[in-house]
Amino acid sequence: MRSSRLVSFLLMFVVYVATMYLYLDQTHSIIIDETEKNIENTLLSQRALGTVVSHIQKPEIYKLKIDGVLDKDYFSPALLSSSYITIKLNEYANVERKKLGIAPMLYKYASPNPMNPENLADHFELNVFKKFQTTPIRKYKEIITENGKNYLYYAIAGKIMEKQCLACHGDPENAPKSLVKIYGSDNGFGYKTGQLSSIISIRAPLEGIYEENDRQFYAVAGLIFLIFVTLFFAAELFKTRLEKKEQAIEEERIKSEARKQHTRALESSLENLYEHVISSQFDMKGKIISVSDALLRLCGYSREELIGQSFCFFKHPDTPETLFQDIWKALADGGRWKGEVKNISKTGEVFWVEVDITPMKDEHNITFAFESVMRVITEKKALLEDINIDPLTSLLNRRSFEKRFEVEKNRAKRDQKYFALLMIDIDFFKQYNDHYGHVKGDDVLQKVSRNLERSFRRSSDLIFRLGGEEFAVLTSEKSIGQLIDSAQNACSKLQKECIQHLYSDICPCLTISIGMAILPQDSTLGLEEVYEKSDEALYKAKENGRNQVQVVEL
Repeated sequence: MRSSRLVSFLLMFVVYVATMYLYLDQTHSIIIDETEKNIENTLLSQRALGTVVSHIQKPEIYKLKIDGVLDKDYFSPALLSSSYITIKLNEYANVERKKLGIAPMLYKYASPNPMNPENLADHFELNVFKKFQTTPIRKYKEIITENGKNYLYYAIAGKIMEKQCLACHGDPENAPKSLVKIYGSDNGFGYKTGQLSSIISIRAPLEGIYEENDRQFYAVAGLIFLIFVTLFFAAELFKTRLEKKEQAIEEERIKSEARKQHTRALESSLENLYEHVISSQFDMKGKIISVSDALLRLCGYSREELIGQSFCFFKHPDTPETLFQDIWKALADGGRWKGEVKNISKTGEVFWVEVDITPMKDEHNITFAFESVMRVITEKKALLEDINIDPLTSLLNRRSFEKRFEVEKNRAKRDQKYFALLMIDIDFFKQYNDHYGHVKGDDVLQKVSRNLERSFRRSSDLIFRLGGEEFAVLTSEKSIGQLIDSAQNACSKLQKECIQHLYSDICPCLTISIGMAILPQDSTLGLEEVYEKSDEALYKAKENGRNQVQVVEL
């Protein structure tokens, strides 16, 4: 036992480490994405500045030259070179970054033939420059390490030479004299129209950001590990207590079996106890022609009120009409009918009777009426109903489920309907119990039971609580679509009621999952096979995200 728990702990620890590693890697990816966005925002600003220089400053300087205000060979990089201005702007920005404790961003117009020597591409930048020359890429990015520090390297194509650019970068003989005087005539010339002159090369530091992120990560990871260890040992303690509780349950099961034997003995005694016989007679049209005094006392009606009424006059509304159709069919075939019938008295009291109806024949052996001899079994039915009722939810229990399955399947077959078994499970019920407590959990079981009763309201619909958060429904319909609609309606009704469940992984409200097995009218499958298929459908509903209906047609 101890070794298995150690293995479980180690497996959970491995999963924890793997999860934390993936999380750390994900945070680094987020940092890189944010850094890239910052670079792109910087580039947008630089492009806007370049546009100002090209479309506002340069035309104004050229106008001053034409007007003679400035010498025609006048050149100042501080006014006419967008690359020079951009680099200076970045230098001043880095000064401000330093004041805020932020590492500087290295910005450069990297070129194999720059006019300004500071813009000469290094070996790495030269290789990137060639990629822009030979492949149709818009940008290039890579995590690089230089001098033991990590950078996000980001590059885009720089200036593509246009015709007006050649005035300064074509033949040095034609360039402004002041430009040549500043930079010389050896580099930055000889370009042609459409030629790429440089790339904008940026190195954004990641080191400081990584370190701050990792410090926070290891603090959170340590806290989570502490919580993990605490929960693990708490779970082990709970498991030990649960094992003791299961032992107590087993002892209670043995006692329960003894009580069942006592109940069976009690049922046998009840057979002899309730021998109060009552009777009535009715003609071939089903009209009552005679009643005993015992029946009058039982139902509360007078003899005058009953004579001429239908023999099923005091049947309970819950009793299906098909029962009396079956009775007439049995009697019409010349036989007798025996069974149990639920009735209601004049004062509204429910009473059950065990009925034995036999034909009354004349001297020619011709049936002219029927006699119904009854035995009151109300208390016996009440006792049996208690045995078949779940005490918490007042639904039918598993014992009743196993008894009623074949009965309801045969009823559906007789009515030429599709028959269905629905297996229903409350989603994340364990989490609900763990966080809200078992009292609230019992309350939820009752609310789900009432919700199912509202969804399956017909007398032929039977709802069961099989145990824990597991329910079952036996129902039938003329079409498969109607069966599926009724199941989906049960799901949506509960979700709309919105019983709060903040610890569910899928919804802040309580939900259920349903697995439905649908049988055709000629099916010969038994409870075990149908139960297995509907349980598989329920498992599929959970596997696919819960709060849904999964259907299997058999």
